[in-house]
Amino acid sequence: MKKLKEPWQCRPAKPLASSKHVRLGRIGKASIVLLGVLAFVVAGGLLVLALHTGTPPPPRQEPKPSPRPDTQNTDVSATVKELEAETFAVARSLLETFPINPDAINLMANAHNQYDQTKEAAKWWRESLEWAPGRVNARRGLAMIAMKEGDYLKAAEMWGLIRQGNARIPDANGRYGEALLEMGKPAEAIEPLEREVRISPRNAEYHFLLGRAHLQLNQYAKAAKYYEKAHEIQPRDSKTCYGLSVAYARSEQADKAGRMLEKFKSLRAEEDASLSQRRKTSFNRDWTIQTLARTLTGAGIVYDRNRESKKAEKLWRRASRLNPKARICRHELASLYVRQGRTNEAIEICLHLQKTYPNVADYHMRAGLLYARLKQWDLAETALKKAVELDPNNMQIKEAYKRVQERQ
Repeated sequence: MKKLKEPWQCRPAKPLASSKHVRLGRIGKASIVLLGVLAFVVAGGLLVLALHTGTPPPPRQEPKPSPRPDTQNTDVSATVKELEAETFAVARSLLETFPINPDAINLMANAHNQYDQTKEAAKWWRESLEWAPGRVNARRGLAMIAMKEGDYLKAAEMWGLIRQGNARIPDANGRYGEALLEMGKPAEAIEPLEREVRISPRNAEYHFLLGRAHLQLNQYAKAAKYYEKAHEIQPRDSKTCYGLSVAYARSEQADKAGRMLEKFKSLRAEEDASLSQRRKTSFNRDWTIQTLARTLTGAGIVYDRNRESKKAEKLWRRASRLNPKARICRHELASLYVRQGRTNEAIEICLHLQKTYPNVADYHMRAGLLYARLKQWDLAETALKKAVELDPNNMQIKEAYKRVQERQ
């Protein structure tokens, strides 16, 4: 049987450039998710080989400097203002350690953007582009700010640059088309929007925008088709119901138009009531906790990729305590523990994820592989059997289950 390298030999956490302060990778909300999933997949793959071988508006003022994150109270009973201050403290501390690292700069930009501090966010994203000119997250952030401020020409320019780099990046085509639509260019918007719905066919927003484009071009049948698809995916969206009512009315389908208009009025009343309630509670505690947890997770990834795994572990553990349902920080922790040979601790994380997401086969599979690593074959077989039941067509799970049975 082929001898497997130790996990830390297969996946070293090292900087990507000669200076520990420079790294040109991408750490944003989407990238954090991707990196977390990839890290966990690598850990699971190694084990298989071992067997074979909308957020409410918070204040616009940046909080006063707070203590460094390693002195923070880890009790989740902290106030919303304390949690907000900790978010900026984590980002600030990361920048002190890696002052010209684009990932650290991007994390600070994201923190400001989450709290609707768009000027500060834009400043940090522009600085990120100085160190990494092709950075997608920075361009995306600047494009979204431009959209929010009504500068659709600038937004189109940014989304166009992203499309030039990679035309299959999610949202790049759709947001580019949306910017063109807002500029009064519906005919030009159709091609990028159609490309986006091919990439993300279950995204109701881009079907809605295509309906809007065709409506502006007086193509009522096509408009209705796309509005209907958007309504099928997201039936409680008021603006889609209104678009459908207009498309039906202009194509002389009065009964359908009337029904959709009544549904629009009902849904809009519900949305207005919900918005009013959110404004009364200007801070949403759960949202603030999630923002802090994402910041902790992203900072941990930067530390880990620069060989500071102890700091990374501390931040990921904090994120895990804040949000019992958070996945990415737990994916990263489990991967770290596997690399360090701390198999029992990795199993604990898998068991927590199993309990939180009982129908996700992947977590049962990983628990089974970790049990097999400890030669606890009964537990390994039970976990893998459950994984096969949940995802019977997954060849990786079936192969792992077969090998566990053969090893007993």
